[in-house]
Amino acid sequence: MVGKDSSVWFHRSPEHLARFIQRFYWVLSLGLVLVTQWTSVGWAGIFTGHSLKVLLGTALFVSVSGLVLRHLAHKGMKKLVAIYDDLVNTQGDILRGLATAAEMRDGATSTHTVRVGLYCMHLGKELGLSVEEQNRIAIAAQLHDIGKIAIPDSVLLKQGELNEVERDAIRKHVEYGAELLHGVHSPMLECARQIVLTHHERYDGKGYPRGLKGEQIPLVGRIAAVADVFDALIAARSYKGAWSLEAAKAEIIAQSGTQFDPKVVAAFERCFGTLACIATGALSDVGQPTADEISKVELAALWQRQKAS
Repeated sequence: MVGKDSSVWFHRSPEHLARFIQRFYWVLSLGLVLVTQWTSVGWAGIFTGHSLKVLLGTALFVSVSGLVLRHLAHKGMKKLVAIYDDLVNTQGDILRGLATAAEMRDGATSTHTVRVGLYCMHLGKELGLSVEEQNRIAIAAQLHDIGKIAIPDSVLLKQGELNEVERDAIRKHVEYGAELLHGVHSPMLECARQIVLTHHERYDGKGYPRGLKGEQIPLVGRIAAVADVFDALIAARSYKGAWSLEAAKAEIIAQSGTQFDPKVVAAFERCFGTLACIATGALSDVGQPTADEISKVELAALWQRQKAS
């Protein structure tokens, strides 16, 4: 489930918006009556005789009709929010499907993309991203290897070590993926495009495709770089065995300031217990929990229990 997008005006509070419509209606209606009576009898005559009856009758009608209007507005806004949520969640489902298709071509399991997304979400939380941004990166990061769809099978599925020409072909997947997402205007897809294009850049400027250095690399790219390498290290592939969690952690820390942003590595160390739970499947639900649904304290305790068993 994708978290609510607080940047959407009608998503902030349907009830508050309904109240605003009701009050605006009251002010507008009573204001018109007052102006009409003033032009007819002047200020002195507004609160006497027939004018007072008109004013009180109008106030009663406006009060009752305002309540009805508020109810209808609230009901309508709730429907609008539900439709919006459904569209956002559908977008997330489509993006996850694309990510899974790319991973299956690479011979990996689709849980790799989900894990990378969850790692990014928790790293983002440690780095102070908003809940909205955490949820966005959790889905967008799953598209980090979408460009592999365009890599020939002879290279992508080759058993054993690649030669230099084949490695160059593999590196092209970031540009292919960015091109696939080019021209999009959705914040989610723009985030995905940044991750696709920059998650193989290095903090020391020796990465690809553009050799960006330090904070020239978008934060989402620096986060995804750590998440992707961590999951790749602990996974068994045809050309290597799986590293232990502690060995993978040590390697990430060792590359702080060279391959990885030191701030992201520090965040990685702080939430390592959470990431390890995700990596080992201690979190049985690897779907899409919102960023504020998982208790870090509970996860840390779960991780400690798993280490002890």
